[in-house]
Amino acid sequence: MITVGDVAIPEFFAATFGCNWSNEPSKYLGFPLGAKVNAISTWDPIINKFEQRLDGWKSRFLSFGGRLVLNKSTLSGQPIYFFSLLRAPIGVLNRFEAIQRRFLWSGAGDNHKTPLIKWEICKASIENGGLGIRDMACFNKAMLSKWLWKYATERESWWRQLIEFKYKASNSQWQSKQCRNGFGSSVWANISKEYGEFWKVAVIDPGGGAGVSFWNDCWLPQTTLAHSFPRVAAAAANPEALLPDVISRSGEGPNWNIEWNIDFSLVLRGGAERERESFFTLLNSIDKHRIVCGPSRLAWCSNPDSSFSVRSMYRLLTDGRFHGVPNFPSESVWRKSIPSKINAFMWMVAHKRILTMDKIQQRGCSIANRCCMCCRDEESVDHLFTRCEFGLEIWTEVRRMCGDSFAPQEQILDTIKCWKSDVPDTTTDWIGFCILHAVCWQIWLERNRRVFQDASRSAKEVFWIAIRSTADWLVAKGKISRIQVMEWLRPLRLN
Repeated sequence: MITVGDVAIPEFFAATFGCNWSNEPSKYLGFPLGAKVNAISTWDPIINKFEQRLDGWKSRFLSFGGRLVLNKSTLSGQPIYFFSLLRAPIGVLNRFEAIQRRFLWSGAGDNHKTPLIKWEICKASIENGGLGIRDMACFNKAMLSKWLWKYATERESWWRQLIEFKYKASNSQWQSKQCRNGFGSSVWANISKEYGEFWKVAVIDPGGGAGVSFWNDCWLPQTTLAHSFPRVAAAAANPEALLPDVISRSGEGPNWNIEWNIDFSLVLRGGAERERESFFTLLNSIDKHRIVCGPSRLAWCSNPDSSFSVRSMYRLLTDGRFHGVPNFPSESVWRKSIPSKINAFMWMVAHKRILTMDKIQQRGCSIANRCCMCCRDEESVDHLFTRCEFGLEIWTEVRRMCGDSFAPQEQILDTIKCWKSDVPDTTTDWIGFCILHAVCWQIWLERNRRVFQDASRSAKEVFWIAIRSTADWLVAKGKISRIQVMEWLRPLRLN
């Protein structure tokens, strides 16, 4: 027995019912009972678990690509259990994202590194040039929206009957009444706030119309008639009418039609009369077969099977919110046959955010900007990978062995977009992308070797190291053998 508020002689009641007792707040299945869900202290246990996942060794031995994988697979999944029922306060969401952001760019240690790319871009989808890291606020809302779908579809569930008994919205069987002004459960009050976004995708397929409120249910896409035509709805004689109450069927055979029997208790004039005309124009444009045949059901427009998914709801909430890069070559940057470390590096190269000399100068450091590879021009991302004489020697070898299509453009982003193979075989196509990633990676390593170690290799040595890396990546995936790699490279004149 859990006491709520001041309860006299709780021991007596516990002995009467033959059970133990405790004061609030308590826990049930990991959820806090009686605690203030809007208090940041309620979320301290999950935040502590969040931080415990980031032991020091993870930052010491993981590359940026490894931290990205851990961020998306482990950190983003930590609060799912709480997010599935409770709305997190803004302060908690900000703490979650601050931990994610710090770990991605700096690791779990005390050292702080300046982020190279805006966090909003990192949260954009991979297709739009981002990293696909979850936005915690939108993900929390998507998880809560799952209960709105369950409420509308699981009508025999005991929890649904309890919510319906307490928060039933007039004659609607599809949604509850929204809790406001501190009335009712704070848990369901937070869940019911998502109805606005939920009904943008969910729509009631009325069928015969049984149990569908004509004015207050979303049996038309994204809205209710009461919301779209407020003055007409206010003048209706029966604002609680169900769909079958206002429909009658006329005619027989293939020429049958439907008639709308809607009475008004008030006279509509002026703007209200024009609204009434638009109202009946909309009704007469509705497909008659949609509202007279079959049982009513709830459909989710974002999925082909019309069923709800958290992923589709998350996409709805984030659509257009996080702007990445238009026409970003994500399929060329992120390749399954290439290590995540190299993919993440190419992602930063495509964004032109690796720390070349010009970028370091932009951060306020007073250093000379000179390319250490050619010792002639200023160093930038485009110069280093597409214009530098040292790099051009490597690309010349690539063109000689792989064809003229394997050639750099003036800018590295255009190079990634235009990279393709002359050979129609799809196998050589993804080998070509491995070569692109390997060459760029080895150019960057050679640049760092010259800057920090005062050592150097020739362009041909760097090229063959890149080719060897390509073979190692392909063999490591286990789909091909090293002999097969050489057989596929032979048509590309690698001899």
